[in-house]
Amino acid sequence: MKYLFLFIFLISSLFSKNRIYSGDKIIIDGVLYKALDDYYLQTKEGLSLLVLGDLSFFKKNYSKLSSIGEDGLKMSISGSYHSFTDGAGKEIHSIIASDDPKKLIDSAVFDKNDSEEPFYLIEPPAYNWEQTFPKLKNELKNFMVPYLTYARKVEDDYQKNYKDWKKLGNSANDYMGSIYQRSQRWESFFRYSSLFYTFVDALKTYRKKFKKDFKNKVYSSKTYVRVVKKDFLIYLLEKKTDKIIFVYPMSYGGNPDGETKKFDSDYRTPESPDHKRSYETTPLQMKRRLKYSAAPGMTTRLMGIESKLEKDKFWVKFGMNIVIHGSPVSSSIGTKASHGCMRLFDKDALSLFDLTNDTTPVVIE
Repeated sequence: MKYLFLFIFLISSLFSKNRIYSGDKIIIDGVLYKALDDYYLQTKEGLSLLVLGDLSFFKKNYSKLSSIGEDGLKMSISGSYHSFTDGAGKEIHSIIASDDPKKLIDSAVFDKNDSEEPFYLIEPPAYNWEQTFPKLKNELKNFMVPYLTYARKVEDDYQKNYKDWKKLGNSANDYMGSIYQRSQRWESFFRYSSLFYTFVDALKTYRKKFKKDFKNKVYSSKTYVRVVKKDFLIYLLEKKTDKIIFVYPMSYGGNPDGETKKFDSDYRTPESPDHKRSYETTPLQMKRRLKYSAAPGMTTRLMGIESKLEKDKFWVKFGMNIVIHGSPVSSSIGTKASHGCMRLFDKDALSLFDLTNDTTPVVIE
C-alpha cells in the first residue's frame, strides 16, 4: 500500500510542475481573438485567457490589436496570470500583460478592502430600503450597501483612468472603444471583487424573498420605472406613493461624462427632461417589449424605450434603439459600459419584463 501512495505522490509532483497559480509570471504563445469587445489569447491546448494589461503594453501593440480579423493574430504575451469567477459563476482565466516586468500587477490587487468605510455614504441613493415593503427592508439593505459601495468605487476608478487617458491627448470615443479601458474595468472588478460577490449573493436572497412573498401581488398598470444613473440602479416604483417594488442593478452608457444622449454612437444613455421627471410628465415609456434575443448570449427579453419628443427621433427608432436588456457580461453590471442601453443581469431582465407593460412610464435621470 505504501508503494501505491509513493507512486501517486510522484505522479502528482510531476504534474504540479506545469501548474500555474494566480500571481505567477508567465510567457505564453497563442492566437489573439476579439469577442464581446474583450480580447482573449487562445493557446494550442484550447485554453482562453482574457488579456488585460497596463497602458504601455496597449500603446505599443495598439496597431496590431486594432487589426485583428476573424482568424485572430498570433502573439506571445508575458504577464501575470490570474483566475477568478464572474457573477454567473463562470471561471475566467486572465493574463495581465506588460512589456516591463516591474509594472506587472501582483496579487495585492485582489486583496479585500473590507475595513474601508462604505463608499455609498459619500452620496446617498435616490431611494433607500426604508421606502420598500417592511418585510423586504433587510434584504434590500443587505444588497444596496455593498452594491452602491462597489459601483461608486468602480466609477471613481473609471474617472481617474479617463483623466490619465486624456492627458495623452486621446478622445472620449477612443477611450470607450479601447482595450485599455476594458482592461482598467476588469482591474477594478478584481480590486473590488469581494464587494461584487457580496452584493450578488445578497441580490439572490432579495430576489428569492420578493418572488415568494410579493411578485404575484404586483400589477404592472400601477408601476413605473425610474432609472437613476448616479446609483447604477433601476427602481420599479408604485405610482402615486413612490414605494419601491423592486430594485435592479444595471449598467448604462459608457461615456465618462454620463450626460444625456446627444447623437448616435456617443455611448450615452438618454434622460428625461429636467422638468418632466415624474411618471405623469415623462415623455419616455416602454415600447415593443419582445421575447427574443438581440445578440448571442443575451437573454430573450427586450424592453424598448420610446420618446414622444420630436428631438429624440434620432435615437428612438421605433422604440428599439435604446433598450433595457439582459447581458452575458455580468461583470459590467454596476459600471458605465454600454453603447447607451441599460444592461441587467439576465434574471432581472426576465423579472422586470413580467412586472411592466407596453405603456409603462420610464423616467431616466
